[in-house]
Amino acid sequence: MTLRNRLLTLRPRDRRALRAGAWILVPLLIAIFVIRPYTTAVQAGRAALERESDLLARETRAVLDLPGDSAVLRIFGLRVAAEAPRLFGGTDAVTASAELARYVSAGATACGLHLEQAETQTRIDSVGQTPLASTPSPANNRDAGGDLKVTIRARGNVLAIHAFLRAMENGPKLVRVERIEIGRTATDDTFDGTLTLTASVTALARRGVLGSTATASEEQP
Repeated sequence: MTLRNRLLTLRPRDRRALRAGAWILVPLLIAIFVIRPYTTAVQAGRAALERESDLLARETRAVLDLPGDSAVLRIFGLRVAAEAPRLFGGTDAVTASAELARYVSAGATACGLHLEQAETQTRIDSVGQTPLASTPSPANNRDAGGDLKVTIRARGNVLAIHAFLRAMENGPKLVRVERIEIGRTATDDTFDGTLTLTASVTALARRGVLGSTATASEEQP
């Protein structure tokens, strides 16, 4: 029996129910398989158009701002070049650290401190470069602040310590005292005013120093 014959044998009530179901099912199928994919495609197209328009606007602003940015870059370049003599140099990061140690030691001695120890603590990573000051190591963030680092231990009175800190602040080189510990030298009642100073001093190395260190590391077999 064909489908048409089967439909003809249905009672009128069943045919009305079947017709009503068809009127409900057909729009639902159209909505699922036609309208929904079309709406999704339109929304995706609009979102892509908005992204491209926003990207074009940013690129246009970047092009328009290029002359001003170039002028600002030149100004900052001149400022960096002017500050270059205040940075520490050398053939590599190790010699730059040694230069920092000599500078700090000489400053401490000139201020009347008796230097007991000066230890460089510049960390060199696996490729032979010191970490940049703008990217401190997360594992040691408290002591981060420069490419080069030296820790000194010295003895002197409070005036000598004050003079040393002022010399580091106002000296010809750009350094930063990261950590200071001051304690009494004597532990009994015979204190004569002599204090023990432990300080960590950091500084920046010139870019050429880091580059030469990396080049030397790459040339090793």
